[in-house]
Amino acid sequence: MRPIKFRGKCRISGEWKYGNHYGTGRESLELFWMDVADGLIILETIGQSTGLKDKNGVEIYEGDRCKFGHRKTNRDIGEVIFEQDFCAFGCWNNRVKRPTFHFCQDDFEVIGNRWENGELLDEKG
Repeated sequence: MRPIKFRGKCRISGEWKYGNHYGTGRESLELFWMDVADGLIILETIGQSTGLKDKNGVEIYEGDRCKFGHRKTNRDIGEVIFEQDFCAFGCWNNRVKRPTFHFCQDDFEVIGNRWENGELLDEKG
């Protein structure tokens, strides 16, 4: 079973805080949600880990902006979302106006996130 992980941006330091079900100390999920309840984590920035990593070994979270596609010359940029209708993580492809559910580690690359790199979706698509 994979650990259930979350991240959120700290209102005070601006750093990302992480919590998971199996964590101890400052990485425990209980302490993460206590920080949320205390208003230390910006609610809009909370995202769950997909449990996957990109081609560089970076963990992929909801809200991440990623490059993906089969051809290196025609790569799309999208945002990782949780699609309720399919009960699955996907990557919203602005060019085709729908999510893709193809998370191939070899051609998926995290390049930012929606809160720090909002302009990335306008770059291509």
